[in-house]
Amino acid sequence: MDFANLLDAILDVVQDQPFLASFIISLVSNSIPYMAVPYLIVIAVFAGHVDSLLGKILLVLGGGFGAAIGKLIVYMLGRSVHMFLPEDTKENLDVFVKLFEKSMFVAILLFAALPLPDDLL
Repeated sequence: MDFANLLDAILDVVQDQPFLASFIISLVSNSIPYMAVPYLIVIAVFAGHVDSLLGKILLVLGGGFGAAIGKLIVYMLGRSVHMFLPEDTKENLDVFVKLFEKSMFVAILLFAALPLPDDLL
């Protein structure tokens, strides 16, 4: 199977199940910690191949739910790792948090408003 046939098979799945395809793409892309994957470009291309309004709505909802669950996975992974860190590492992290506490709100606001990879924060 060459690349063109693989792409056609993927597009067939997207046209049949846009909600599921965008959900999986968003979930996988947002479940990778500290790495921004340009998955929205893929979903935008898929949206161009979906004809119905309902299909496009399902595509958007699937992407949103997948992204939200992916971010929750990364958050829970970070919280779980934090529980098992040695006490001296936790103290170092607390010093870092106190140092950047005041400017962190502005940074989070800017990264959320602009198309920047917010996983770095």
